[in-house]
Amino acid sequence: HSSGRKSSSSSSSNNILILDHWNINHEKGRQDWLLTFYVDFLKCALDPRKLDNLEDPDRRERAGLSSLSPSDKKGTVWANIGAHQFHLPQGNPDAQVL
Repeated sequence: HSSGRKSSSSSSSNNILILDHWNINHEKGRQDWLLTFYVDFLKCALDPRKLDNLEDPDRRERAGLSSLSPSDKKGTVWANIGAHQFHLPQGNPDAQVL
């Protein structure tokens, strides 16, 4: 006999609907891999508020920045795709590798 009600296990309140902001540390010195994945492969856009943190001189030049070293040594990159943001700070050398 069906009452027309959904069980609580199928309710959307138990499911993740959106994850719009992620903070993921990356290993020091691996910004090249990070940008290859998020920008080149996933086609994320680099957030202009963190462009000065780019370490790669070619990417800095394409972004209209000087080829000098970035002023902020944290290595944080923000990559955006649609409404989703990946904040990708440089972690310590023992950052977990998945």
